[in-house]
Amino acid sequence: MTTDLDLACHVGDVTVTVTSSPADRDRLARHFGDYLAGPIGELDLPGFQLNVNTDPDAFRSAAATFAARATTTVKPVPGVILTEGRTAAGGRCYTVAGDTLEGRPGAWAVSIDGSTIDLYVAESETAPRYALRMAREAMLRTYEDAGGIVFHAAGLDVSGQTVMICAPQGAGKTSTLAALLHGLAGRAALLSNDRLILHGQQSRVVAVPLPVPVARGTLDTYPALWPLTGIKPADLPAEFGTRHKVALPARPFAATFGSTLAATSSLAAIIVPDFTDTARPVSIRRLATEEARHLLGASCFTPSDEFWQPWLVRRTRSDAALATGATTTCARIAANTPCFQVEYGVRGPVDQLQRALAALIGDLL
Repeated sequence: MTTDLDLACHVGDVTVTVTSSPADRDRLARHFGDYLAGPIGELDLPGFQLNVNTDPDAFRSAAATFAARATTTVKPVPGVILTEGRTAAGGRCYTVAGDTLEGRPGAWAVSIDGSTIDLYVAESETAPRYALRMAREAMLRTYEDAGGIVFHAAGLDVSGQTVMICAPQGAGKTSTLAALLHGLAGRAALLSNDRLILHGQQSRVVAVPLPVPVARGTLDTYPALWPLTGIKPADLPAEFGTRHKVALPARPFAATFGSTLAATSSLAAIIVPDFTDTARPVSIRRLATEEARHLLGASCFTPSDEFWQPWLVRRTRSDAALATGATTTCARIAANTPCFQVEYGVRGPVDQLQRALAALIGDLL
């Protein structure tokens, strides 16, 4: 039973009940609202209880206790090192031993016992971000156990149908996403910028709540995004392909284009951007089935996600079973879903890209 201090957050079909102090509740609600589109109601998945504690004394006590119980280390994402140990009750506990990604070692500590996650945060203003991170981890691993497959991809919903954008980092996923949102003029809703979950024979797509990392080029192309960053243009390098980006909250990003968020959709088309630092005109070609299968395999992050290793919530299915499911899913999608490569030089006119993408989607959907 929830209380007035609880937030029932729906991360896909995973319900995460977030309990916090009255002082933290509104901040948590606003942050989760920037990323979550609401319940789906398609799968009966286990839920989680997430208790968020920002009391300084409680944090220091938990961090010291968990560090003292550490027996090994894990690296959930590149640049972050966690200690791992066991609580007195037999659950697992973690502290942040090193962090070259955000420069915040010791920022939080967490324990998990069954479906209960206790998060302790050093600075209350960062609690919403870390709380969403815990909920996202729970979502991803729960869906994988239920047969879902995670892809490194962006996605849009257009009238209940998904346009999935697959490409490695720096190839133009976010630029394609922005061009489609602009070109479709409010007819599309944002699913996610960097991870999508596919499940079922009908290839249902589920949004994973993540920020939208945007580089200087996209910000200059769509200047209405600049106010969301809180920084000046000089703070970001202008060169194409840079890894220096600013992370924008998903809902405000979509709202800049007159759009909103979608929680789920049904896969209808795949776009593969191949952008270069040239003025090359837009060209679009449909990929053969084997080309599409290879691309999907490279973009599939089940069972191995090079940027995010499972740690907080352990999967119950074996890697072999997960890999078999992923291979089958990639082959089925490649055989049944139109997949198009879009070549474009970012020094060319962006309206040409917008029109070409809008026309492609208009013809397909």
